[in-house]
Amino acid sequence: MFDTGRGVAQRLVQAGIAPAQIDRLFFTHYHSDHTVGFADFWLGSWLPAGGGRSKPLKVAGPIGVQALIDGHRIAFADDIRIRVADQKLPIEGTHIEVASHSECGVLFNENGLKVTSFEIFHGKMIKPNWGYRIDYAGRSVVIGGDSNNDRSVAKIAANADLFFHSVGAADETLLKFPEIARILQHHTTPQQAGEIFSVARPKMAAFIHIVTPSRPGL
Repeated sequence: MFDTGRGVAQRLVQAGIAPAQIDRLFFTHYHSDHTVGFADFWLGSWLPAGGGRSKPLKVAGPIGVQALIDGHRIAFADDIRIRVADQKLPIEGTHIEVASHSECGVLFNENGLKVTSFEIFHGKMIKPNWGYRIDYAGRSVVIGGDSNNDRSVAKIAANADLFFHSVGAADETLLKFPEIARILQHHTTPQQAGEIFSVARPKMAAFIHIVTPSRPGL
C-alpha cells in the first residue's frame, strides 16, 4: 500500500480487504493528508475486526519515516499496553519494521514484484517527495505522487499499464486568495496532467488526490 490518507482503513474494508492483509507500506512524503490515517490503519489492523495482525508491518519511505513511526509508537504506547493486558492481543501485531531510504531506487524486489521510487517535484521546500513504479509479471503501475507539473514522470511512466497522477484545481474566483494560490502552486492542473499523459501514453490513466481547495463562506 502507498500512503495512509484519511479514511484509509475504512476504504480498505469497503473494498473487501482486511487492513491486516496489508503487510507492506510505502510513503511518498510527509504532508499530513498522506499520513493522518496511519494510526487507524496500523492499530485497526491489529484488532480482530481489522483482521488481527500478528506479525510486524513493514514500512518504507524517504528520510523522515523513522520519526513518523517513532512518534506513533510513543503516542499509542498506553493504548497498546492496555489492549495487550485486557484483550490479550499479541504485541507482535503492533511491531513495525522500518526501512528509511536516503536515495531513490529499488526498495523491494521479491517473487517478481519490484517497487522502485523516484524523485518528483512538489515544491522547493517539500523534500523528500517520491513517486513509485510497480512492476509485476510484465505489467506496470506508476503512482506519480504529489507534483507541480513535473514532466520527468512521463518518461518513468512511458507505456505503463496504469498511470496515476494527482491534480489540483479551483474556481477562478478563489485564485485571488493567497492561501488558495499557494496550494495550487504545488499541484498539477488537469490540463497539465493530460499533457503528461499524452507523452507517457499509458494504457490507462487516472486522476488521484484531486485537490479542490475552498474557503469557508464562499
